Amino acid sequence: MTTTDSAEKKKKKKKEKKKTGEEEEEEVVVEEPKKKKEKKKKAKEDDEEVEEAEVAVEEQKKKNKEKKKKKKSEEAAAAAEEEPAKKKKKKKDESEVAEDNVPPSEDKKKKKKKKSEEPTTKKREAEPVVEKEPEAKKPKTNGDEIRRVFVNNLSWQIDEDTLKNHVADCGEVLSIEFIEDRNTGKFKGMATIEFATAEAATAAVGKKHETEVAGRVMYCRLEKPKPTSATKGSRPLKPKPEGGKKVYCGNLSYDVDDYTIKEFFKDCGTVEKIRWVTDRESGDFKGCGFLEFTATDEADKAIAKQGEYLLGRPVRLDWAEDRPPRS
Repeated sequence: MTTTDSAEKKKKKKKEKKKTGEEEEEEVVVEEPKKKKEKKKKAKEDDEEVEEAEVAVEEQKKKNKEKKKKKKSEEAAAAAEEEPAKKKKKKKDESEVAEDNVPPSEDKKKKKKKKSEEPTTKKREAEPVVEKEPEAKKPKTNGDEIRRVFVNNLSWQIDEDTLKNHVADCGEVLSIEFIEDRNTGKFKGMATIEFATAEAATAAVGKKHETEVAGRVMYCRLEKPKPTSATKGSRPLKPKPEGGKKVYCGNLSYDVDDYTIKEFFKDCGTVEKIRWVTDRESGDFKGCGFLEFTATDEADKAIAKQGEYLLGRPVRLDWAEDRPPRS
């Protein structure tokens, strides 16, 4: 080969190298912006990842703090619950220690004291529980409560105090009327007891019926009035005579006598005269009579006792006029 050929080849090679270098430079120039974009994008993604990681860390910290707070509150609550139990236990231990430290003399005193207290507690325990009896229905007649009790089969030797004491636990006794034969004046073994309340009368019948008093069994019943004209309705009173002192008494018991009628009206005044009405032919008592008081105001008080019970019957009262003189 000649020198010229080799020189041309060298030139060609140089040109080719130059071209390839220029192309490479162009490619590098083109590639540089792409790489920058990619780098920026990557850097942005990395930043986002870092931010997310930081947020996650913060949230975890918050959760840990909340857990700690919750745990502390639970522990505080548990401690508060345990404190009373601990205090009780401590007091118990202290009391046990104190008891252990008590000298024998004091311990004996305590035992004696306990023994002295034991009988009272036993007595209290032994006391029976008294159940309240159901309240009895209040018996009524014409709207009025029955407060009188009729008793019979009494001993001939019984007196007012004995009978009163026998029924005293039932209630307050206002009066006792012993029933006697109106002709002979002998005691008939019967009486009427008037109580302060209907409840007391009912209690007396419940408790004292068929009980022994003064050696004999006594029988009791509520003194229910018989249906008479006095209980069917009140009659209008006659006009009071001027200065009237006489009173008519009707619906009387056949066992009534002078003493009984005077006792019935003793809070009104003095009964000066008594006239019992009897059958003209047989002479039998007709259940009525006439009373004369010493003053007109006493007669007014007597009339006010209209309808009150005497020997188990409501008394009917009215004004009475003096009989005209026979011609």
